[in-house]
Amino acid sequence: MQDKFNSTTQKGVIRINHKYVDYLRASLALVKQIEGNDVIVRSLTVSGMLNKAAKYTAG
Repeated sequence: MQDKFNSTTQKGVIRINHKYVDYLRASLALVKQIEGNDVIVRSLTVSGMLNKAAKYTAG
């Protein structure tokens, strides 16, 4: 899978098995810093298809 991150909108797609969506959301909620910068990581949507999910990263 190619990189599904749009640096302009700062949105991306994470591919994961549907059984582990709740675990991923909990993990993302615990992220407070990336490379020393304070961040807030939010889950915007869940999709069954990567192409549909990729539309959310477009500007």
